[in-house]
Amino acid sequence: MSDHDYNAEQALGLLMLKIRSRDAMLADSIQEAIDEGKDISETEPPGDRRQKPRSYRKTVPFTHEEALEVAIRALKAHFVEVPLFINSAVADFTYSAIGIPQQKQAVPLIGIDEPEIVVEQAQGEPKEIDMELQPETRLSGAELTPLRLKPISVDRIEEQKENLRRLSDMFEFDERDPDGNAQRP
Repeated sequence: MSDHDYNAEQALGLLMLKIRSRDAMLADSIQEAIDEGKDISETEPPGDRRQKPRSYRKTVPFTHEEALEVAIRALKAHFVEVPLFINSAVADFTYSAIGIPQQKQAVPLIGIDEPEIVVEQAQGEPKEIDMELQPETRLSGAELTPLRLKPISVDRIEEQKENLRRLSDMFEFDERDPDGNAQRP
């Protein structure tokens, strides 16, 4: 018997409802990941003994338990992994310098390529990083406001990790024997 008063289908429905009430775009992307299903390999036995068995791949829907795992992984990507990537990018740009070409006083000789003198500035200073959310190949003609990447505190990321761990614990539906040991049906 499961430790919960709900099944995986009910848990998935409630989770998606809660996510949708807070962030419809996130809920849509999680639903898309769930709707993709999983690939499996199947083999058909031969019609007669002269034929070889036929193997093929097909996409099948996730079970409710698997769909919950997909949703948890998507939430982890959104609330933990993306902030870690942002923090990494912000740190990388902080330690890089911005090169500003210095004006030359004399006109260079024809045929002689002189390297431009570059003065490095802002090394070790935080930089403002803007990211376009829609690639150029998919522009709809509307002007998009870029997303400004700002560092996220490590404490906040750790808090989200703990929240996801607790959420995952709520979605464990393995059966338990009378001694409290986990059993798979």
